[in-house]
Amino acid sequence: VAGNYAIWSTGSTLWLRQFSSGTNTKVSTSAGNWRNAVGSNGVVSYWSYPNYAIKKYAEGIETTLAIDDEYWNTYVISDGNRFVYRKHDPCCGEQSYAITYHDGTNETVLTNFVEREPSPSRDYRIANGWVAYTVLGGLGQTHVWSRDPSGNILQRTVFGSNSTIDGLSANGEVMLINSGRRYLSNTTGQLTDVGSALGWSINKNGAWYIVLGRSLLEVR
Repeated sequence: VAGNYAIWSTGSTLWLRQFSSGTNTKVSTSAGNWRNAVGSNGVVSYWSYPNYAIKKYAEGIETTLAIDDEYWNTYVISDGNRFVYRKHDPCCGEQSYAITYHDGTNETVLTNFVEREPSPSRDYRIANGWVAYTVLGGLGQTHVWSRDPSGNILQRTVFGSNSTIDGLSANGEVMLINSGRRYLSNTTGQLTDVGSALGWSINKNGAWYIVLGRSLLEVR
């Protein structure tokens, strides 16, 4: 769900719902069965099956963004205008994965190909052109990095253990998790210890909140 829109799958058929009009639109009959996305502008992004391409659907027009002879492209997320997804060896066996960004025209591979399988939300997110993603460090641990809308890259963590993404705001702030603690990284990379990693974070209207059970806690 995003804004006035929602998507869902019935098998390989992907549907788009516009709440204001109450209309349903069939987007594709060859879509991957999950890990697809819709933006608040109604733009749908999905990975197709069986050719494993990343596609965009907007106002009745389908556009292929990424397709490879060698790799599969799967598990796409989007802010409605830009897209992040996994590029990897075909299943099954010893697969290698890279996190990849697409601005609607050009594709940029953000990470090296590694055997660790990245997951949407935990290992990559996008908001208002900002991308947060994880990269393997020298000890085999995951670090959180970011890419701003102009293409500038910034490493957000230097811990000796795994860091994962917990949230990303429209202005590029990243909420992340390391060793049972939650940290807020501002756009310069400065870390603030927020507290326990329990619950999950959201950013609304520029403010951060932690959802913990039935409680909503504001981060100040």
